[in-house]
Amino acid sequence: ERVAWLTAFLAAVSPFLALYSVHVRSESLYLLLAPSAVYVLVMAIRERRTAKFFSGGLLTGYAFLVRPEAIALVALIPAVLAVRWIGGRAFDLAFIGRAAAGLCTGFFLFALPYIVYLSIDTGQIVWEVPQHGPARAKTWSGVLAPEGGLLFYGQPNGGFAAV
Repeated sequence: ERVAWLTAFLAAVSPFLALYSVHVRSESLYLLLAPSAVYVLVMAIRERRTAKFFSGGLLTGYAFLVRPEAIALVALIPAVLAVRWIGGRAFDLAFIGRAAAGLCTGFFLFALPYIVYLSIDTGQIVWEVPQHGPARAKTWSGVLAPEGGLLFYGQPNGGFAAV
């Protein structure tokens, strides 16, 4: 009995087992969310309801927060609709556009804040809005605020500043 208590205590305080259990817990949540998203998206295709594409996008966004592999659904579902349109004209292009917009809107509702957080936390820009044309024509400038309290921004004259 003493050996069992000692083993239980060591298992409870072991950092390796704590890390491993996080992976196990994320797997079960992902395996709930990803198939649920697929189910909702298949029902959206069968019923031709764009509102369900938004719901499927929400579930896909939740799944993306657990495991980034879920982003594949955002590309896969519009591709399936496009293939069905090419093969037999089962859907019109307007429906495909609305379905893809609903899916992406629901997905990015949860994924975009996380993507922005990653770019700020790591200091690497993972998203940006490029500005074309001469420096004088650029009236909008981007801002990057990595860890450490510095704020970097581009000036309209083409210069770069940090405060």
